[in-house]
Amino acid sequence: MTWLMSLPNGLLFYKLIAGKFNLDSYIDMMKISVLAIMKLNFGNDFWLQEDNASNHKSAKVKQFLLQSSINILKWPDLNITEDIWKLISEQFYDGPQFLNIFIYYINQLKKKLKNVIDDIN
Repeated sequence: MTWLMSLPNGLLFYKLIAGKFNLDSYIDMMKISVLAIMKLNFGNDFWLQEDNASNHKSAKVKQFLLQSSINILKWPDLNITEDIWKLISEQFYDGPQFLNIFIYYINQLKKKLKNVIDDIN
């Protein structure tokens, strides 16, 4: 699975998720990556907008966000994530098909995704 965050300055940050992505792994990713990136770029004064994924709406995640003093923008109808995914998808699938050799295929997918997001950035 690929998790994506678009920053207010227009840059994209993504994480490739191996295995099950549950509440605990989402909170860990928030602690380790997301908060660090947001604070590095915007200090402690930033707003986070999530979509309606089940992990985002859980009581455990809401409690973590509250304890972390993260401001949440509650306008999911203004979320641009679907538009960004459409742009990535159009570029990602433009070109030759991927091979079916599993390890090689995964590496091709990772490389292509990185190249597409780097091009957008």
